[in-house]
Amino acid sequence: SVVVGQRFRKECGNIQPLATSISKIGLLHPIIVQEKEDGSYSLLAGFRRLQAQKSLESKMICAHILGETQDD
Repeated sequence: SVVVGQRFRKECGNIQPLATSISKIGLLHPIIVQEKEDGSYSLLAGFRRLQAQKSLESKMICAHILGETQDD
């Protein structure tokens, strides 16, 4: 699962044009996530892309995965 941090926007604006673009030509820029110690992922970049992909009812999205975080 992907956890969205607090710094991300609450409103995505109109994601329909982005979802349509993703549907037609695919995702051009993967989201960026960081693996956490518990095996979940924290979203670092790509909130609108993630929401657009979800609106397409897709279960998968391309992502760059950064290494595990060290929670102190």
